[in-house]
Amino acid sequence: MSQWSEQVRGINVAILDSNDYQKWALVETAVELKIGALLKLSELELTLYCDGKEIAVGQTDSQGRWRIKVEGLTRNSMDLIFEVRARILLATARSIKRQVYKPTVQGKVTEIFEHSDEVALDPEIKMNLPQMEKIRPNIYWMGKQNTAHRIKISRPLAVSATPVTQVLYELVTKQNPSHFKNPKKPVEKVSWWDALKFCNQLSELEDFSPAYRFYEEEGKPAVEWLRSSNGYRLPTEAEWEFVAKAGTELTFSGGNDLRSVGWFQDNAKGSTQVVGQKE
Repeated sequence: MSQWSEQVRGINVAILDSNDYQKWALVETAVELKIGALLKLSELELTLYCDGKEIAVGQTDSQGRWRIKVEGLTRNSMDLIFEVRARILLATARSIKRQVYKPTVQGKVTEIFEHSDEVALDPEIKMNLPQMEKIRPNIYWMGKQNTAHRIKISRPLAVSATPVTQVLYELVTKQNPSHFKNPKKPVEKVSWWDALKFCNQLSELEDFSPAYRFYEEEGKPAVEWLRSSNGYRLPTEAEWEFVAKAGTELTFSGGNDLRSVGWFQDNAKGSTQVVGQKE
């Protein structure tokens, strides 16, 4: 727990009133801070979700309460799952490592970390860090047609919008094994082990806890994923497909036209290409 999450005594969500015939519900979120907390209620931004979908963003009053009338309900209000998530406003978080808090209805708090403003990163590394896209939890169909099955992504993700570039890989590891040399092209000729070590090295540079622990088992190299880590890691297969689908069922990730979303034999001219050019 961080110094900020420890100051939150509890966060609750309740349905105060509803009319299933007119399809609306009055929802109240109540935030309570511990006595002597440095954090102020005015420094929290709340997001309300209904069945996993974001429906409103707001702030509490001076008493820590936020009421909102949710209209257009699709089913009985008592069957709906309302959830609230809170985060510190950026103006408050600038002087510390920025953190996003996810309080559940019961008040449990977990953390997701973003780039730190305070860690003394090499300016060149900082300039070449990937853009991290925030992905909310949800349930999706993994696979296609008769092999598809429901998968729940239960935790928010922050995922790089592009492959790792050669310039970032070289700045972090002091190596560039790529055959098609270009700072802005993706690094290639990298093994799975190399990728894990890169994740740990970048995490350490940003003062995050490494996601992998390396050891030997019966004389062979082995690795353990430290799930409580806040550092960089590779996505799981289920996470990768969830992000690639982006809530759609298309032929390819991002569209049905391969040329608009990817490089392949007919358009790549026998080489990798600069990242970020496709949809």
